[in-house]
Amino acid sequence: PSSDAVVSITLGDLPVGSDLQQYDAVNDEYIVLTPNSDGTYTFDADEVAGLDLSIATTAPLADGYEPLISAIVVDGSSISTTTYGGTDGTVIDGTDYADYIDGGAGNDTIDAQGNDDIISGGIGADTIYGGAGDDTIEYDALDSEIDGEEGFDTLIGNADIINLANVSNIEVIQLSAGTTVTGSGVNGIVASDVISATDSGTLIIQSADGDAANQVNIDTDSLALQSESVTIDGVEYAQYIGGGATLLVEIDDSIGVI
Repeated sequence: PSSDAVVSITLGDLPVGSDLQQYDAVNDEYIVLTPNSDGTYTFDADEVAGLDLSIATTAPLADGYEPLISAIVVDGSSISTTTYGGTDGTVIDGTDYADYIDGGAGNDTIDAQGNDDIISGGIGADTIYGGAGDDTIEYDALDSEIDGEEGFDTLIGNADIINLANVSNIEVIQLSAGTTVTGSGVNGIVASDVISATDSGTLIIQSADGDAANQVNIDTDSLALQSESVTIDGVEYAQYIGGGATLLVEIDDSIGVI
């Protein structure tokens, strides 16, 4: 059985000029709550049960509106957070715990900060910073910038076109559901793309599911295919080297190289 326990829940991203109210059953009335200094509202675990809240606003809420919701969860000695960014463009700051962050709809800016985080910007042109730790970031073709920052970071492609020009400090790209990886060259990825996309000059591209028609476009005038492959943790990769960059592409039927 799970030992997960919610420590606190935070709500935010309320419409401008609105108030969050809590129902007082004793006096049969709603009380306007005072926000934190950053405009959010935090409720401890003993306040969550039976919590009855409403948003008071002078204008109707947009159809489908949802606020930012973040929960801190303890599982034994492990502490993590789960954050959903709501339906408006949001600035989301992570924690030094292991965060799961979903930006939701809108053009979000996400700074996950420390630890090993799982991040999805959701719908919209998002800017994502992974911070320290070994992060897993889901790619969206609309995202304006993805920076894994410190750590060994993995980018997940899911039926999108990943342009390395929008990516930095990523060590591994995992492909699924028909993802294409390309770069700034006429024919695809060039050496400078790999160098700017990583913090080591070496980028690994591998299959996440092994059963989809993924594609990697490489300019072999810039990154030359080597005669010998390399094996890492039992996985065989073709090597493309040039200009101080190394691109390793898993040799797998689900990945086509052009």
